[in-house]
Amino acid sequence: MGIGAATAIFSVIDEALLRPLPVPAPGELTAVYQFNRAEARYVSTSFPDYEDFSRARAFSQLAAYVRLPLHIRTGELLERIPVEAVTPNYFEMLQITPLRGRYFDLEDGLVALISEDLWRERFRAATLSHETTITVEEVPLKITGVVPRRYRGANLNWSDIPRPSPPARRGAASGRRA
Repeated sequence: MGIGAATAIFSVIDEALLRPLPVPAPGELTAVYQFNRAEARYVSTSFPDYEDFSRARAFSQLAAYVRLPLHIRTGELLERIPVEAVTPNYFEMLQITPLRGRYFDLEDGLVALISEDLWRERFRAATLSHETTITVEEVPLKITGVVPRRYRGANLNWSDIPRPSPPARRGAASGRRA
C-alpha cells in the first residue's frame, strides 16, 4: 500500500511540478475544481459555474474545457479517441500558437483544431483549406488549425491521486436529498 501511495504521489509531482504544461508562465495557471466531500473526490465544475466565474474579477482570463472520448471519422477510418471540447479563448489563453491554421471564434460555428499527430497521420500534413473537415460523433466540423505536438492537454491525472477516506458514520441519519 505504501508503494502504491508513493507512486501516486510521485505521479502527481512529476506531472504538476517536474513537467509543467509547455506554455509560457505555467505557474500563473490555476485549475478550478470542486471537491465532493461525501465521495471524497474531485469533480469538474459545470458550465454554469464557468459562466459565473467568468463574470468575477479573480482571473485575468478564464477558459473551459472537458476531455472525453468521442467517435472521430477521418475518411473511412472511425475510431474512439480522447478529445477536448474547449471555449474559443482556450488556446489563446494558454498562449499556444497553432502549428498550422488559426484559432477559432464564435462566428466560426462548429469547428475543430486537430493534433499535430492526427494531422500528420490522417491528413498527411496537407495544407488545410476551408473545405478540410473531420467528423466527430457524426457531425462534420471544419478544421481551422493544428495544435502542436508539445501540447498534451491541461488535465492532471486526478485518477492517480489517492483519495482521503470519507469520515466513518455513526448511527443512522435521515433526511431529504436536494
